[in-house]
Amino acid sequence: MSRKKRKKRKRRNIPRTLKGYNRHHIIPKSKGGKMGRNLIIVPKKYHRLYHIIFSNRKPNGALVFLKRLWNNEVSLKASNKIQDAYHELFYRMSKDEVLVYLYNYWWNWYDYKFRELE
Repeated sequence: MSRKKRKKRKRRNIPRTLKGYNRHHIIPKSKGGKMGRNLIIVPKKYHRLYHIIFSNRKPNGALVFLKRLWNNEVSLKASNKIQDAYHELFYRMSKDEVLVYLYNYWWNWYDYKFRELE
């Protein structure tokens, strides 16, 4: 039997577990995200809050959701859990500050243009 040669994947050395931290896939694995540059380390508390608000959306889907939320097309009153998570994660941030925070902290490498918000 011949064995197929497998390509070695380059992976960043991101530990599986750090006390109080999680690995976060910028683009979810279920939506085609891969390992490597797609992973960042985030505090467990903020990771949980992020997913309560944005569920399993890609970054562009999360921005569309925020746009709808800010235009009152989606109501936070519909879900107290989402409302509480939004206020805890983005406490006293303006809309611009929320976008800068998400882009710099959560999607730090993601080459994204804010087309959906124009």
